[in-house]
Amino acid sequence: MEQLVIATQNPGKVAELRELLSDLRLEVLGLDDLGRSFDEPPEHGRTFEENAALKALAYARMTGLPCLADDSGLEVDALDGRPGVDSAWYAYASEADAKAQPRSVRDPKNNDRLLGELEGVEWEQRTARFVCCMALGRAGFQPAESPPATGRAGFQPASSPSREPYDGHFRIHDRHLSHWQVRNATYFVTWRLASGELAPDERQVVLDACQFWNGSKINLHAAVVMPDHVHMLFRICEQPDGSWPDLPGLMHSIKRHTALAIQKMRGKRGPLWQQEYFDRIMRDADEIAEKYHYIENNAVKSGLCEEPGTYPFLVRFRDRLETGSTTILAVSRGTFEGRIGIPPRVPAGDNGFGYDPIFLVAPGFALTSAELSPQEKNRLSHRAAAARQMCAHIAHIVSESRSK
Repeated sequence: MEQLVIATQNPGKVAELRELLSDLRLEVLGLDDLGRSFDEPPEHGRTFEENAALKALAYARMTGLPCLADDSGLEVDALDGRPGVDSAWYAYASEADAKAQPRSVRDPKNNDRLLGELEGVEWEQRTARFVCCMALGRAGFQPAESPPATGRAGFQPASSPSREPYDGHFRIHDRHLSHWQVRNATYFVTWRLASGELAPDERQVVLDACQFWNGSKINLHAAVVMPDHVHMLFRICEQPDGSWPDLPGLMHSIKRHTALAIQKMRGKRGPLWQQEYFDRIMRDADEIAEKYHYIENNAVKSGLCEEPGTYPFLVRFRDRLETGSTTILAVSRGTFEGRIGIPPRVPAGDNGFGYDPIFLVAPGFALTSAELSPQEKNRLSHRAAAARQMCAHIAHIVSESRSK
């Protein structure tokens, strides 16, 4: 990846990300730098992550280059997360109706609706946050027998469960189940959370771990991280010394690493996953194709997205049906915490737009985000947090590709 397109016509966004990525020797371009006009893709996703992915994939197809796109908005707890993905046109019947109005008209109208819906809500219940999600999309991916490794730094393998040889294969004991391992076989593997669901940033941690051994110990065909379970489809690879990695060892590493990382993020201890995982050896190419199709459509069937390629926590490395398809390489999420003020304290401030004049910044709630200096707002903002995470992802991807 030598060039990167920031999918925006806002020169400020391009300049900010170009500065953050300055150490990577990447040519960072905005849409205006490409010398042509682009149709703006529709944003019909149900989450910020899905809308960011939709835009990243659409612009990657149109430009033929890796594209970084974002989606952002305001979540108010007392309104069950509204306005959410509808933030830009909250007071309007449709996005088109909102875009027909200048921002000087649109923003106050959105603010008025939000303040009206919160009328009578106590101060302590007016918690809210700005959210920004970024997605990096790549076009023209070609399937390969040995795809490049895309694992993330910091993932250390754990010790393997015991195994015993059996007629050239292995019968491996992991907790309560015996797992048969056949050399050079392709496996469909599923494991589940012990309880609850994974947040988007936690799903990214799991997706990164699923890809860690790709190109070395496994050839990963597809993986999807759902809110409460994970599916992987992969073939185990013979090592240069003639040995074969054992399946429970690989799974133990992934589950242990992700459990420690996610519980640390949550400030908790204890088990994250159910003790067991469930695996099935694929008998032929038709069964592999069937499981591949199941994985790529899992999020669609669950109502998390409308098209397989728009779900951010899906990777596909051997797509028999869509040669040259686009894929999401990384996703990031940043938040900016605060509360919605009570009139006449708000609206206030001139250094912002949208909901900034009515959003009082945590932890002190003394100033609206429109009353902060531009430098302070940029330092604290949801966009800056998402950008820092994404830049770390891009740095690793660039480092991996240049080391080949």
